[in-house]
Amino acid sequence: MLRRIILDVLKPHTPTIMDVAKEISKLKFVEGVHVRTYNRETKVESVRITIEGKNLDFKKINNVLEKMGASIQSVDVVHAGKRIIKESSHSS
Repeated sequence: MLRRIILDVLKPHTPTIMDVAKEISKLKFVEGVHVRTYNRETKVESVRITIEGKNLDFKKINNVLEKMGASIQSVDVVHAGKRIIKESSHSS
């Protein structure tokens, strides 16, 4: 069961990040969405999207983004299981 996904997404300036967050949050399995722009270019912007919920459906999330003209560049973090585990501050 996927609980949290953090995505690196490339999108056009329109729709806005508010529109993206609203559309993703309409999915029944989504409990929360956080979208942050970290790079803006002439026609596109790079955003980091954090999605939390229970039993997240990656394909449906991707479909919403594609319909808005966005594309997932990478899946940066995934949390799965009964709870979200806090990331360790040290590496092994």
